[in-house]
Amino acid sequence: MEQQHLEGCANIIDGSSFFSEWGLRGEKIAQGLLGELEAGDADLRVLVDEENHVQGFAWLMPRGAFGRSAYLRLIAISEDQRQKGGGRQLMESLEREYLASHGIALLVTSENMGARQFYEKLGYEQVGLLPDYIKDGIDECLYLKQSR
Repeated sequence: MEQQHLEGCANIIDGSSFFSEWGLRGEKIAQGLLGELEAGDADLRVLVDEENHVQGFAWLMPRGAFGRSAYLRLIAISEDQRQKGGGRQLMESLEREYLASHGIALLVTSENMGARQFYEKLGYEQVGLLPDYIKDGIDECLYLKQSR
């Protein structure tokens, strides 16, 4: 990811009904991504089309899960590109680099069955449940995938 991609990442967030329901705004995400670009602590990946338009992005913290495993903080695919393999492509690129060390962890809202099925198809296993972790009344499912 480069600074020129931040506006496209923000547009994906702002164009998503899921993220708007959670109160996430593209400008705030872009600011966070910029901070990570400047600090160099995160692995930020972008999926672009032939004209360099952002189709999706992933934000991973290399040791963000318990100081040991990688933590997928955010992945987002533009609404018109969903179900076309971009999410899988981003995840597989991250897994090639991070899975062997100590795995990848992520959180998924318990009610988000589409995302849960996506990760389960990729081999992630639910290993825990965090009640009211991000939002009162909503549980977060902790998923983990390790190389075996």
